[in-house]
Amino acid sequence: MQLASNWDYELPLDLHNLSLAQNLTSQPGMTYIALASNYPNTFKISVILNIIFPTPIPTDFWVTNSSGYFVDNNSNTWTALSNPNNYSPIVSPQADQIYYTNAFSNWAFGLATINSNAPVATVLIDGEFGLGVPATCQNSWAQDPRVIAASPGPLNPTNTIDWFTYCSIRKSNEIVLLANMVRAAVPNRQLYSYYSTYDEALRTGPLWETSWGFNDQVTSNCTDFPAYQSYYQGWPGANWTNGPNAQYYGQYDLLTQYLNCVGFHLAFPQPEPLSYDWESGGWDTTVAGTYNSPIPLYMGFLKCCYTAGMIGGNAGCYALPTNGVNPLNGINNFDVSFPAHNPPFWLAQMVALSQVHALFTHLENFLRNGSLLPGPYQHVLSSDQPAYEFTPRTMPGSNDRVLVRQLNNSNLWLACAWATDGVNTNVTVTIPTLGAVTLLARDCGAVYEMTTANSTLVDVNGLLPTATFAEATPPTNLHVVSGSTNQQKQK
Repeated sequence: MQLASNWDYELPLDLHNLSLAQNLTSQPGMTYIALASNYPNTFKISVILNIIFPTPIPTDFWVTNSSGYFVDNNSNTWTALSNPNNYSPIVSPQADQIYYTNAFSNWAFGLATINSNAPVATVLIDGEFGLGVPATCQNSWAQDPRVIAASPGPLNPTNTIDWFTYCSIRKSNEIVLLANMVRAAVPNRQLYSYYSTYDEALRTGPLWETSWGFNDQVTSNCTDFPAYQSYYQGWPGANWTNGPNAQYYGQYDLLTQYLNCVGFHLAFPQPEPLSYDWESGGWDTTVAGTYNSPIPLYMGFLKCCYTAGMIGGNAGCYALPTNGVNPLNGINNFDVSFPAHNPPFWLAQMVALSQVHALFTHLENFLRNGSLLPGPYQHVLSSDQPAYEFTPRTMPGSNDRVLVRQLNNSNLWLACAWATDGVNTNVTVTIPTLGAVTLLARDCGAVYEMTTANSTLVDVNGLLPTATFAEATPPTNLHVVSGSTNQQKQK
């Protein structure tokens, strides 16, 4: 409740794990709905959509081979879903759309019912449902006669489409149908977010077409905004300056991956310049949070994401406290005692996201009516697109990252300078029209408004006002920007 009333988080209702009746008539759902209905300017509802397919599920929803046997991901076959070996059925790319329509109508009904009691602001959906991806399903799909008749060249010489594009098209049929039903159920929502559209993080890399994702250019109508995923997992040898999962992604850090997604969506025939993202500073539960990001560095990353076009995010901390029980519903959750001056990491990173979000509500005009500048370099992962930053990013490269937006049809710029290694330092970049500018790159990020004559450091405190932070001396060329259109909070 405190996160909702003081830090602008929404009150969550979970249709995936709780029934509609539990959300409407039991605590805390009933309280959330009453608050959102009576105080809509303070409390807003978000709903996690149900993604459980209703029974009975028709046989032709699953992959079956030419003998009519079900096939699993290991190419095992069995005659019935009740087989005692407990094989897991695989959704066929050619599954009947009629069943999808009936299932999604059922999901949307619960959403519309909640919306009739209190306005639903946000609908979130976990994208890992229904049709899978070639990495895990291709061998099984290849045994389905319906897929053979409609699928890529290796199976059907008359069709030269590749597996990745084929399954993306089929997935699009599924999730766009769902999106249209969600939009009809909550026409006045603020956001419908499908998790996730992050497969382009490693676009042109060796794992792009075999990872857990789809071609976003095909599936882009499935969500109101692209939804990128950035999860800090500071395993040995990985941090903000290099790859979070070195065994898969090499040395490519999260911001480099993030900007690869941004560039991919900016290159669409109808560009998608804004995003709603899923962010996490880590969820390690070992002593001292060995693999969690320091909060200042996490804030610096978030400021870069907002500068790139992020308009909000889901605070992901996936190891929740288990030593406290909420008396309202009897389950383990966030009601855990801790010293007021020493909040647990899961709470600190949620406040960090809210703090950065609050900063950018004063700069929203730059996001809604501005453009991310390409910078002078090509992206290290995708040479066909700009880097969208002004510091060279080779491996190993600069640890100081500078992103710049320009307010359209104006001489107003917004810049973020971030020291990914935690060492605050001055960095000079050359911005078209503006020329050479020296900025202070900080561990927590530094956000500047600039004109051709003046510059100002917007987030002077850097961190939370109550935090202890030894502020480095700003460059001497900073001045207050006069006539800015972005000083008032955008509603």
